[in-house]
Amino acid sequence: MSALAPPGQAACGVELRAEAVSRRVAGRWILEPISVILQPACLTVVLGPNGAGKSTLLQALAGSHG
Repeated sequence: MSALAPPGQAACGVELRAEAVSRRVAGRWILEPISVILQPACLTVVLGPNGAGKSTLLQALAGSHG
């Protein structure tokens, strides 16, 4: 099975789609709303400077509240 698929279709398995993922603490946005689509068998990189919200995004996608 090829890791490449036509646009809008997963290569294999089910894609992860998350819309308007955000996090607020004490009334302050620590992660502004962001939408992502992750395809199976594809490498995805989350890149940014310290404090940009990379770990917060991954924790939110994993369902962690910590």
